[in-house]
Amino acid sequence: ANTVAKAKKSAFDLYRSILHNEGIIGLWAGNGANLLRVFPAKAVVFSTNDVYKKFMRGMIGIDDKKPLPMWVAFLAGGMAGMTATAATYPLDLARGRITGKLAAPGGKQHHYKGIINTVILTAKDEGALALYKGIT
Repeated sequence: ANTVAKAKKSAFDLYRSILHNEGIIGLWAGNGANLLRVFPAKAVVFSTNDVYKKFMRGMIGIDDKKPLPMWVAFLAGGMAGMTATAATYPLDLARGRITGKLAAPGGKQHHYKGIINTVILTAKDEGALALYKGIT
């Protein structure tokens, strides 16, 4: 019965609990990891999009002076997005673990001390491939 009562907490109850247990700084737990993930992800998208466009121009034989068909630009953008996701997924996993949304296997809760610490502990405890766990 106690777990049912816990499950029915409102957003306000959760907000109040975070403030009580962690202070105002707890509301931004994991945000640094999110910022450190977003900036590199956007940089990877920005830098690889043109690479994929050039590659696809060569594959389908479109001259550099002609505009790309929309479907080619769309495909290049999608490939750039997938590249960015693959490159920055370990940071996303770290963000999830820092904020407490993702536990280690067996429900084991670490007290992570930052992004690098989270990535190192995950790789050490679960192996390097665990950094890409859930990227399906």
